[in-house]
Amino acid sequence: MKNGMKEKVLVVSKKDGATIISRHADKAAGFTDAAQGILHAMGGGQHVDPADAEAMKKRKLVALDTTKFYDITKGDEYAPVRRKLAADLTKQMLQDGSWATETFKGLNYNACGREPAGGHLHPLLKVRQEFREIFLELGFAEMETQQWVENSFWNFDALFVPQKHPARDAQDTFFISKPAAAKPPPAEYMQRVKDTHVAGYKCDWSEEETHRNVLRTHTTSLSSWALYNLSLIHI
Repeated sequence: MKNGMKEKVLVVSKKDGATIISRHADKAAGFTDAAQGILHAMGGGQHVDPADAEAMKKRKLVALDTTKFYDITKGDEYAPVRRKLAADLTKQMLQDGSWATETFKGLNYNACGREPAGGHLHPLLKVRQEFREIFLELGFAEMETQQWVENSFWNFDALFVPQKHPARDAQDTFFISKPAAAKPPPAEYMQRVKDTHVAGYKCDWSEEETHRNVLRTHTTSLSSWALYNLSLIHI
């Protein structure tokens, strides 16, 4: 209808309030249906102008259909039976010599390796870290624990371990020979510790014994040292 009016083959007129569509005789005699010619050309496999093809698609007279063609030829590794390539050099191949004629699978040297399964934290370390974070969030502070050599005063005397206690013997404790002695502890505090030992344990006190260096036998010696220094700050 639209194309007929565009080519002036059809004429629209009104009579007595009615719309009348009539054919123009002169135009109709020389009218050629271009759409029919395009469709015949498409059906014959001829080249069609893209604009004409798009117009036929809009009028839903044609539909786009894609056909792919493949040309298959035999390659260098063609075989009538599919064979799985060998991935590893085995002991059996080396023994029977089949490795010489075996076809091996190619290796990708750029492929990423598998992540190692080792290197995980011990479960107890994870629990310790969790408790550590809890106490730090509550306002507690950590004391320095990297002091591996301690003098006998902080390691034993300040914790009220008698100087005659068997734990001070060489068979249980590793004393340091170089340097064998440390700087003396604070005199006032050492006197208070000495008085407690003498009054409580009724034993002799040797100041020389308090200076002896020892491999730290526990971390409580750090606690006694830290508490003493905190007392100097807050008291």
